[in-house]
This record gives sequence, structure tokens and C-alpha cells, in this order.
Amino acid sequence: MKRFYFFYDSGRSAGLGHTMRCKKLAYILGELTQAQMFFVPNLQSLPKKDSQIDGIIVDSYVLQSGHYEALLTLCPYMLCFDDTNRIAYPFQSFVLNPALGAQELYVDNKQSATLLLGLSYAVTSKDFLPNLECRQDIQDVLLSFGGADMLNFSHLLSQILAAHFPKVRLHLVLGKYFQGEVFKSQNLKIYRNLDSRDFGKLMRQCDIALSCGGGTLLELASSCLPTIVLSCASNQNFQIAQFKKLGAFMHAQDITEIVPLIESFDFVKRKESKQILSCLKIGDRLEGALKEIFL
Repeated sequence: MKRFYFFYDSGRSAGLGHTMRCKKLAYILGELTQAQMFFVPNLQSLPKKDSQIDGIIVDSYVLQSGHYEALLTLCPYMLCFDDTNRIAYPFQSFVLNPALGAQELYVDNKQSATLLLGLSYAVTSKDFLPNLECRQDIQDVLLSFGGADMLNFSHLLSQILAAHFPKVRLHLVLGKYFQGEVFKSQNLKIYRNLDSRDFGKLMRQCDIALSCGGGTLLELASSCLPTIVLSCASNQNFQIAQFKKLGAFMHAQDITEIVPLIESFDFVKRKESKQILSCLKIGDRLEGALKEIFL
């Protein structure tokens, strides 16, 4: 039985994105082969060099090139998530950036690692199925702002939207690390600790979404859900810009733009968004790549 080790940034300051991305990849690997998965909280917890390690997967904004070189001495294969062409990765490693248009970040790239770039390598769940039906009017709005929502968009936008759209049903999904207060309203339903199956079902029930630009964007795209995106961190800006340029999602520079954007998101624009999203090939090459690397 193969043994795979996952190292990733975690905790409230890191949010849930790294954790969820690794767990989704672990699930996909488990579907491809019998394997034991080890989720490692820090480098000191890694086994010794003579232990069986068939692969290491790293998702970090903290580790530097030297750390990756050291990790690669422990195993034959290493897969590194990268969102911004952040550092130089070891020659024998594989770099995975599943962002839409990720190839643009590596045009003048001097990476010696093997690159797996673009939506075709996206790590997604089969729980997020497309819904191409488009209602004439917006009746249900999904709100999701990441694992921690450090900017407290959940409270601010719930209050704004409940006042401006009292007849619209608002569905607010709170992340594991959310600690802020939440505005309460009769047309607002709050969800906590949703698994991917229930989250996917909720996406298919809604007409539009308001979301930050993290990993949830890929799930929204898989669900063909028209979305207005806010940036919660600078590393999200590239992906947001790519979806906007494609015409798939709208981008709000700040919360004052949200209400006008919702009002402008009419049936024709939402239908067009769904059509664009339905044509994207999301994750169709990932399993093949994982087989080549690890199996």
C-alpha cells in the first residue's frame, strides 16, 4: 500500500484553502489506488528518510526553496501547489497551479520543475455538478467568504443585502475559523460546517453567488453558478481577473459595488455566465497526471 504525506499551511491566519485543497487531492488519490494518507502539521512530524514515503504533496506560502529540496530527499516524487510562481522549485518536483489562465504566470518562467497549469488540473469534487437552469428573477443568493472571513464580509453584506433585497432568500455559509458576528434577518439562513455534498446542493439551488476569490471559485465554476467576486487576499487577484476577462464572473472592487452589480445581473447576463462556465474543462487532466506522477 502506498503512503502519501501532505504538508500545508493551516490555522485561522492561513484559512481553509490549503487544507481543503490537500484533502480533495487525497480523496482523488485514494480513488486511484489503495493508499494511506498522512496530514502533517509541521516538518518535524515527517518520518525519517528510511521510512516508506511514496509521495509528498505541499501546499504552502511559507516554505522556501531549501525546504522543498530537503523534502524531496525523503521521497521519489513531490507535488507542489503554487498560485503565483512564488519561488523556484526543485528540478525533480511537479508544480501544480490549477488557476484559469495560469500559463500566463509562467511565460518567462525559469522553473526547472515540471509544470501542470490551468483549469484542466483543478482539484475539484464530483459533488459540484452543473446547473444550467436560469430563473427569470434572482430568488436565492449564496454568500461564502472563506474559512476565516477576516474582513467580516459575512456580517457587512448580510446586512446590506437584507435591507436592499428583502424578498430574496440569502444563504450564508460560514467557514470553520469564522469568529465574527453575523447580522440576522428573516430572509437570511446561516449554514455551518457544510460538507461538499451539501455545499454543492446549495449552489445548485441558488441563482447567483457572492464569494471571495479562493478555491471556492472552482466549485462555483463547476456548478455553473453566476458569481460576483470580492478579493480577500492579494494572491486571489490573478484568478479573479481571469474569470472576469472570460466574462464568467463579475468583480466587485469593494462592497459599495455589490448592490449595483446584483441589480445589473439580469437574466441575459446570468444565462451567458452559465453558458461560458459550462464550456470550461475543469479537472479533466488531473487524474491522468496523478497516475503518471505517483502510480
